[in-house]
Amino acid sequence: MAFANFSAWRALALHSLKREEAALPLYEKAYLGATKNVQALLAYGLLLLRRGGEDEKAIEVFKAAAKRKLGARQWLALYQNLGLAYWLSGDLPRALTLFSRIYQRSQSASVRGIYGLLLIEKGGESGDYEEALRFCEEAAGYDGEDSVLVDNLAQVLSRTGEEADRARAEELFRKALALSPTQFDSLCGLARICMQTNREEEARGLLERALQRPESRFNAISRGEALEMAKALGRI
Repeated sequence: MAFANFSAWRALALHSLKREEAALPLYEKAYLGATKNVQALLAYGLLLLRRGGEDEKAIEVFKAAAKRKLGARQWLALYQNLGLAYWLSGDLPRALTLFSRIYQRSQSASVRGIYGLLLIEKGGESGDYEEALRFCEEAAGYDGEDSVLVDNLAQVLSRTGEEADRARAEELFRKALALSPTQFDSLCGLARICMQTNREEEARGLLERALQRPESRFNAISRGEALEMAKALGRI
């Protein structure tokens, strides 16, 4: 146990220095040794999610952390990340069930942002965005200066097919970018609207900015979709 905890602290130190590859085997040793260091388990699970290809392993790590004594912030971080892991592993219904429970305990901007994203994904699968629209409208009303919450509402509106909704979505995407100029989803969402309305030059510029961002798995619009849009505009 002592060795596992020592490995956990070493891994966290290396991770803080952005030496992720060196931290990974130490996180694994800490996990296999049943470390009590919750922060190390949370960091390890999230690192696995960001890297991709090990979503099931991340779920195992988060479940191990859930058996430890958790502070309020650790509980919230753990279950948000576990919900994301379920989604990325292909189990959206389970992710939504978990977030509905988290939302009963915390209505923070972070929880609203992720829950809204998952509801948008649900709408994309079913073709019915009513639940996502209702939630994202309320969330944006909760904090209209949070760029993620503003973007979520824009994402829903941009998917409905109504011209009036698309016009409002454009306004919201521009607001989100005024708040966070490099936000990937907003850049891509606005680029898509520009493509739909024959403003190709602006769309190209937006996509170029978006594709300069580091890749993330936690987006409403994937990097692959952004690349396809750029390809359609002759930029790739």
